[in-house]
Amino acid sequence: MRKVSMRDKTQQVVPITVRQLEALIRLSESLAKMRLSSKVLKQDVEEALRLFQVSTVAAASTDNYANSMAGLDPEKREMLMKAEAFVLQQIPKDKRKGKKYVLEEGEKMGFSSQIMTRAMVTLVARGNLVEKTNGFFLCRKK
Repeated sequence: MRKVSMRDKTQQVVPITVRQLEALIRLSESLAKMRLSSKVLKQDVEEALRLFQVSTVAAASTDNYANSMAGLDPEKREMLMKAEAFVLQQIPKDKRKGKKYVLEEGEKMGFSSQIMTRAMVTLVARGNLVEKTNGFFLCRKK
């Protein structure tokens, strides 16, 4: 694999442990469950990889907001910011709402499930929201 990478500079080899690979699998499965699906789709794996990359970068950086926006084109960045605002509007301060409900409401407003999921994960990472009851509910703190 490294020899191929050395020949083809466009491919990037990322060292990963078995434990990290298993975590990516579990995360992909969890993202599918958040969509209420028993099947993992390519978008779930891509989001799991993005979260993995952001979290490893976040460990070396204190700017979690910039990390959540990393790798997004301007249109998706704008959509993510709108989705975050929408999620915060849906959950009053010190109240909780079901993730499924918030996700469905966002989809009714035209947000993709991937953008909604990313918005909720980002808001939890920033401390705006807290997951309750094994992640089924979101509670707004800020």
